[in-house]
Amino acid sequence: MSLPSGITIKFGGYVKEQKKSFKSLTQLLILGIILTYMVMASLYEGFLDPFIIMFSVPFAFTGVIWAFLLTGTVLNIITFMGIGHASRYCGK
Repeated sequence: MSLPSGITIKFGGYVKEQKKSFKSLTQLLILGIILTYMVMASLYEGFLDPFIIMFSVPFAFTGVIWAFLLTGTVLNIITFMGIGHASRYCGK
């Protein structure tokens, strides 16, 4: 589709709100991982053991991406919340 000069297309409404939601959920996911690390560091009374355990979190995300590709699931707000919820239990 060609647009006349001076005309631009800008996404708004649902797309704009979805971007804001994903940004907030990403920040909360990172905060959750940091807080989980801090709790584990206090429980294990050291910083190295929780770091090694938390090192498995990226592998969990890799598995989630593969599962999404195999099942044809799209990344939306509900699935993103599920990923965040599952990452809390990755180190346990």
